[in-house]
Amino acid sequence: MECCCVAPVTERYGGMEHRLYPVVLFSQEDVVLVDCGYPGCSSDLEAALEQAGVHPERLTKLLLTHQDDDHVGAAFELLQKYPRIQVIASRIERPYLAGEKKNLRLEQAERLQEYLPEG
Repeated sequence: MECCCVAPVTERYGGMEHRLYPVVLFSQEDVVLVDCGYPGCSSDLEAALEQAGVHPERLTKLLLTHQDDDHVGAAFELLQKYPRIQVIASRIERPYLAGEKKNLRLEQAERLQEYLPEG
């Protein structure tokens, strides 16, 4: 399997600027994008892929490493545009990504609520 690191993508999300470092894996059968950045960044991600010579319509799989927004946020957008992409994830992450379990970051934020000051 070969690997291609795409040029970094700079995104604004949550009022902050973030840098994403897309990686694509190639085999004889598959073109696999590893993670996909924040919600709303799919067009910039597609442009970066194109610039690296990776046509997004050639993607066969999207490997989601874990449930953080900067790794899974644009998955829905990509799947809407390229419905043949197969999403893959580990057994540990699958229930969170499928919505069967509550996102761990959301649980963490909910626990912190009791410690935040009023107002």
